Amino acid sequence: MCFRYRMAYEGAIGTLPDKDQWQVVEDVVDIGVPNTSRPRGRPKKRRLPNFLEKDKKVHKCSRCSLWGHHRSTCNPLHKINDDTMTQRKNPLTMETTAEDFNDGVEYEYLHVDGF
Repeated sequence: MCFRYRMAYEGAIGTLPDKDQWQVVEDVVDIGVPNTSRPRGRPKKRRLPNFLEKDKKVHKCSRCSLWGHHRSTCNPLHKINDDTMTQRKNPLTMETTAEDFNDGVEYEYLHVDGF
């Protein structure tokens, strides 16, 4: 390996002179340390979204019926629809009647004894 290395770089790289033969430059500019401080906070997203990724789902508020926010983040300045607030019923306290099941049509039920 050493032989091939020497053959490859035989004429291309010259040898460096000894430290005693170094040239001293008079006009030296002090460059200083580069600024490597990181910015505060979480790094910004640099990733490009894939074309197969789905878009974010838009939410509808159940309080004001507007799109783009949840009920918990609803601003009271949004228009509140009072009709939707009064139409809500508690399913545990709702009473059902026979008219709800048969749509107002009355049927005769025959009672059979002996079973």
